[in-house]
Amino acid sequence: MIAKTWQRGSTFQKVLALLIPILLFRFLFSATVGLIDDEAYHWSWAKELSSSYFDHPGMVAWLEAISTALLGDTELGVRLPSFLCYVATLALAMHLAWDLFDEWAAYFVAVMMLFSPLWGVGGYVASPEPIFMMFWTAAAWVFWQGVREDEKR
Repeated sequence: MIAKTWQRGSTFQKVLALLIPILLFRFLFSATVGLIDDEAYHWSWAKELSSSYFDHPGMVAWLEAISTALLGDTELGVRLPSFLCYVATLALAMHLAWDLFDEWAAYFVAVMMLFSPLWGVGGYVASPEPIFMMFWTAAAWVFWQGVREDEKR
């Protein structure tokens, strides 16, 4: 029965069947596993906000300050901004690949982001990288919208 349902499903449904459990696992992992030293270091910045810090820009602290104000000083409160930025990066990268190439390229990008070493950890560790990647991918998408010459502009 599962095999027949899988065969009838569209490619989009199959990719969602892969994405949703992995993202759910990452979310649960983010909420339950203790913080590593860098995450605790970034969390300490959220207690005394500044425009930048010795070795990082201030965005990670500002976002963690917002999430810990809402969710408390918990693992999820510290990691939620990075997780949301990871999901947004995934969605933007898929959309950009779909616009530039085709549906299969978008799915390939999603699978590569889910299983690459950088994003294997970067999707649920509170660090500046997911935030940087989200804004970089958004900038690439905005650039593409400005230079494209089709009717979708």
